[in-house]
Amino acid sequence: MDKLDFIKKAPGYYAIAIVSILARKDNNGFSLTPNQIEQQAGSNRVVFQHDGLWEAAIKILLKAGALEVMPDDFGPHLYSLKPGFQPGPWITGLPRS
Repeated sequence: MDKLDFIKKAPGYYAIAIVSILARKDNNGFSLTPNQIEQQAGSNRVVFQHDGLWEAAIKILLKAGALEVMPDDFGPHLYSLKPGFQPGPWITGLPRS
């Protein structure tokens, strides 16, 4: 995959990873920091070290109405899924190969 394809597609994959982690039953609707989201990626670890890709993924999820963001002046923002969010429809708008 060339760099332009990667830049085009990667935010969608980040968004899917973020939603799948936030939707886990063990998170029970709690808000998580980006570091906590990355830690929960476990053995299928997605490295959220690329700030630009993280921000692009967050924009996708905000546009889809998926996220609630709690800004924190003293630490990282906290993220949670909006109650009742259904992940299906927004995925169809992601870039494909």
